[in-house]
Amino acid sequence: MGYHPEAIRHSHGMTMFTCFAILWTACCLCLLLQSFLRTSSSYLPKEVMEATTPADLVDATASKTVYSERSFPSTVFQPPAESLSRDGRPDNQPPWARKFNPIVPIDTCLIRQDEKYTSRTATLLLEYKNVYLNEQRFNLGGFIRSALMFAAILVCFGACLLGLRDNFFARPSRVTLSSLFIFFHMLMLVIAQHIFHTYALGNSYHLRIFLPMALFPSLGVYLLGIRFGICISMLLSLLTPTLMGGECPYPLFVHAIITSFSGIVIFHNVSKRNGFLLGGLQLVGILLLLSLYFLWQVPENDAWNEWTRLFFTLLHTDEPVQLPHFWIKLLLMALANSFIVIIALFFLPALCERFFDVVTPIALHELSSMDHPLLNRLNDEAKGTYNHSVQVGQFAYDAAQAIGANKLLAKVCGSFHDVGKLRNPEFFVENLIEGQPNPHEGLPPIKSCAKIREHVIYGGELARKYKLQRPITEAIVTHHGTDVISYFYHKACMEAEAKSEPVPDKKDYSYEGPLPRRKEAVIVEIADICEAASRAELQKWDHIEYAKVRDFVDKLIMNKMKNRQFDDADLTIGELTIVCDVIASSICRLYHGRPQYAKPKEEDEQPAAENASQQASQTSIDLTKDLTPDQPEPVKEQKPKQEPTKEQKSEPPKEQKTQQASGTPAPPETQSPKPPSADEH
Repeated sequence: MGYHPEAIRHSHGMTMFTCFAILWTACCLCLLLQSFLRTSSSYLPKEVMEATTPADLVDATASKTVYSERSFPSTVFQPPAESLSRDGRPDNQPPWARKFNPIVPIDTCLIRQDEKYTSRTATLLLEYKNVYLNEQRFNLGGFIRSALMFAAILVCFGACLLGLRDNFFARPSRVTLSSLFIFFHMLMLVIAQHIFHTYALGNSYHLRIFLPMALFPSLGVYLLGIRFGICISMLLSLLTPTLMGGECPYPLFVHAIITSFSGIVIFHNVSKRNGFLLGGLQLVGILLLLSLYFLWQVPENDAWNEWTRLFFTLLHTDEPVQLPHFWIKLLLMALANSFIVIIALFFLPALCERFFDVVTPIALHELSSMDHPLLNRLNDEAKGTYNHSVQVGQFAYDAAQAIGANKLLAKVCGSFHDVGKLRNPEFFVENLIEGQPNPHEGLPPIKSCAKIREHVIYGGELARKYKLQRPITEAIVTHHGTDVISYFYHKACMEAEAKSEPVPDKKDYSYEGPLPRRKEAVIVEIADICEAASRAELQKWDHIEYAKVRDFVDKLIMNKMKNRQFDDADLTIGELTIVCDVIASSICRLYHGRPQYAKPKEEDEQPAAENASQQASQTSIDLTKDLTPDQPEPVKEQKPKQEPTKEQKSEPPKEQKTQQASGTPAPPETQSPKPPSADEH
């Protein structure tokens, strides 16, 4: 298969254009849905919508609390005393504007629930009603401006992403998943805004803290990595104020970007499910601190006066206690936001694993415990392959950590990469015990090669049977790429040369592929060949040196590159150099030398043994002297004496020393049995 950069670049460009068109259409649809929800439903109290004059509202009870969503001029509004100038006009307005009606600021509480309407509040509500109905109408000009802003943001984001990761659009599943994140984030904002204005009844501070803007950035970093999480956080932080609109988009942008990055920091490396609960509590604290910062910018806000009223009522016991309803609602909104994020992060990653080629840190943490049924089978049926896989997983873990890849994914892929050897494990040398016959000796090279090549295909079948995630399955079927099985190929060439036959085709002695693409899969391929080759070669070396091992690993990697095994790899030359260094260091640590232990000195034990034998001989002589006269002395059979040799005179046999030391008589001499012959076996 040829490598055509122009064709691939053209394909990526088409994918990017298609993704851009779909996302832009989705953003425009969300904008239309927001306009439809505002037009079809009213967020103002029913009595205000039905009233035409202030007299229709006077002495009526407010059914809900109303905050102003935007500033508007009023004839009856009274600003706070500290913000008035000498002429009674708001001091924060320029002199030329003070001749007009006072401006009601945004987030002003116009009336509270169960409060009686007065002539002033009724007039104020009706003035706000006119502004609200005017904003509720569909504005074609505003829609076009927002659509153009969406297009500009998406184009800039796509160009930056293509510049940072030119192969991002090479994986359709990853592009589809990121597009779904963006679309559902926009849709969630529209629905959450509608629910808030219908039921929650708060101001913009409550709305910002209620919107779960950390959800999809946290999900993106949790599934696709921290670099993707940062990119999607910037994109969603720009799209959010464009969609939500309002007079003050800057606070919403700051709130969105800080909340998104907080979610990235909190949830990017959660390996246990209780980590989501702890992260949710941290998110609540960050949301509250962020709201405090924005409230601090408006010191005359009525929210701070609630604490003054609370302390006043506590000091004066006769007055009823007035709770800080604004702050209680703020806390409830933060808890609701955190609850939505936690529940979504509990269930959505499993769905994404099921339908897209992603794997979650929790699943990797569970698989890395080496307690999977497939690994247990490998340990029971092919122990040599199991030990090899464990070491490959550790090499891959260290190398992935060094270049910033997914180290847990690399370790799990290395642990599972050879599970296909469960079929005919005796055909692989690591599973053969010394002296066990090699089944390849009676097979032609082409059949032996087929047996070896079979473990890759069967490994993929086992991965699908045990429902392993797609990245792990890809690493299993690509960890040999299209490399040649050199041992049997050279054997076939020698046999063909001896028989004067043509040289066999390399394709018949090569793996079927495909080539690895992911960084983790490439690392596993390198770790596999380095671990296997080091077991075969390094044991022949007199001593292990890092420079020598580094050259050895470098030759293995260069051989892979010459065979074009890294053509589709998402790995740079610099990263390959780091991988080579790390694996060489790991091999040196694995085969490190040990000093020989000192042997115990036998000279120190000999004097003690001689003393014990002398005491035992004296004890035996004393026992013979204590015999009574009536008791006859035991008669010993006279045997012909043999002249001892000089060696026997100088030192008694070892058995005699032991018998004298123990004080027991020597057993009669017996003839030792002969070892069984080959026929008896």
